[in-house]
Amino acid sequence: MNMLRLFIAVEIESEECKNLLISLQKALPSATVKKVQLNQIHMTLKFLGDTDEKKLPELTAALDQISFSKFSMQFMELGAFPNRKRPNVFWISVSDGKVELLRLAESVSSGLSSLGIPKEDRGFHPHLTLARAKHIGTGLLRDYGGFFDQTFDDPQLFRTSITKFVLKSSILTPQGPIYDDLYTKHALDS
Repeated sequence: MNMLRLFIAVEIESEECKNLLISLQKALPSATVKKVQLNQIHMTLKFLGDTDEKKLPELTAALDQISFSKFSMQFMELGAFPNRKRPNVFWISVSDGKVELLRLAESVSSGLSSLGIPKEDRGFHPHLTLARAKHIGTGLLRDYGGFFDQTFDDPQLFRTSITKFVLKSSILTPQGPIYDDLYTKHALDS
């Protein structure tokens, strides 16, 4: 049995927005965080985990039944999980387009439930991961380099269109994950 580590995501389609998101990372020292690479920026709608490769036709058939309209999304607030005082994950949240994104995530989750893929117990928190903290020994380096103090001169620049979602596989390596697009579902009006 060949297992694939799978997830479903939307991608940031605006190159200008992607570049601005990457510029936010500059306030985080490389010694303390692992930054998400430009070509890997995405927003996960549903993490499937290790899945038998033989289930791909079922998965893509279920995903193909999902219909949605394209929408615009804007990023606004910087934050961290579990919190700003002890961050493990540095992120930016969605302001405009949040309702549409939540609706799409719910459609994906519902569409896959018929295949026995359970819905998430915890709520969907729309965010885009910019970096992950590096742990050194048992502690965490706490130099955030002013990340949370950044302001947006023109918030409209942090806007992107969402015209598709993608089923991706992920291979974890010491250098970072390697993603492969397995299936793409386009919006009705894209």
